[in-house]
Amino acid sequence: SCDNVSQHNALIIGFIGGLVYKLSVGLLQRLEIDDPLNASEVHGFCGLWGLMAVGFFDNDHGLIYFGSFDLLRKQIIGAGAIIAWTVVLSAGFFTIMSRTGRFRIGQAFEIYGLDNIEDAQIKGK
Repeated sequence: SCDNVSQHNALIIGFIGGLVYKLSVGLLQRLEIDDPLNASEVHGFCGLWGLMAVGFFDNDHGLIYFGSFDLLRKQIIGAGAIIAWTVVLSAGFFTIMSRTGRFRIGQAFEIYGLDNIEDAQIKGK
């Protein structure tokens, strides 16, 4: 959207993106979904907001300036395609990993902690 969104609208989009991030962090914590790098929050939720923001704030075709839902509808269809693609590929990958026993680490490694093992390897122990 950076080529066709005004600076003040970019500020609004960024502010809403910050709210989306904070709300998505809270949602995943309540659902007890562990994402230590916050990749889902940043790339998933905020990326989805950025995709939708074009449909609202585009200077020439956005809902706010043009009054038409056409661009927003196209953005929603595109987001749906991206979500479907991601779900299908992820489900396939995680199914294969789970069935081949490679989805989780061994119990001893889990109890000891992978960070401790990595630290020991770095220190040469």
